[in-house]
Amino acid sequence: MVIVLLIVLCILFFFLGRWYESRISSYRSGSLMQKEDRKRDAARAVGEAEDLGETLAFFDRLPKEDFSEVKSKIERADSENENLPKKQQTYYSVQVSASKERPSSLKTKEKLMREGFASYIVEEKGKSGTYYKVRVGKFSTREEALETEKKLRKEGYRTWVMKIG
Repeated sequence: MVIVLLIVLCILFFFLGRWYESRISSYRSGSLMQKEDRKRDAARAVGEAEDLGETLAFFDRLPKEDFSEVKSKIERADSENENLPKKQQTYYSVQVSASKERPSSLKTKEKLMREGFASYIVEEKGKSGTYYKVRVGKFSTREEALETEKKLRKEGYRTWVMKIG
């Protein structure tokens, strides 16, 4: 019985060795093929670079022009742009609600959207937890925000104007 088991194990190891050797040889031949492909690609790239060199030589034969006038115009425009006011970072928004429950804030936001108000939710983390604040609009002036606040109050919302930024 032991002899039969030894014979079966020898046969198993023999076939396992042959399978492993075939896998290794296919891997090695594959990597050799990849090296040949890389060499071929490199030779093509060198040939294309030579063709590109001829193409670039065309640009060397073009007449040289003076672009100092264009350069001065660009520099002048850049200096004028520096004097322009920077992008406005402060804006006003009308806050409609602040809740610790995101689902209720989402319902309020969706209701406002159906009523025609551009609303969004701001998530703010504080000492007593996370608050989901529903706000309407991003107005450049306080007066615009107050007009929207009046409309929202007519609809029954308790609101206040927030200065952001």
